[in-house]
Amino acid sequence: MTRTPTITTRLQLDDAKGEPIAHVTVSHRSGVLWLTDVWTHSEHRKQGYARQLITQALGMFADQSWYLEVYPYTDQPLDFERLTQFYQDLGFTATDVPGVMKR
Repeated sequence: MTRTPTITTRLQLDDAKGEPIAHVTVSHRSGVLWLTDVWTHSEHRKQGYARQLITQALGMFADQSWYLEVYPYTDQPLDFERLTQFYQDLGFTATDVPGVMKR
């Protein structure tokens, strides 16, 4: 059995000291793009950094289908509905799989 490798691209924003303040990862598995590991440092939240990185990632692979799992796992998680709305604002819609969205 031959496995198709997963190719990942990480987009990151750093502060003036070079410390990460936000990042997202794009995983390309078997012809499908997954947006994963969306993170913003607690001191820098609500400033649009995650949205900026996601928009940049979507632009890099604009002609492809995207998936993501809505999984609020931060130290200050958004409730599921607010997080889902955040992704809907970026063009994602619900799928038949609970918690998975597609664009």
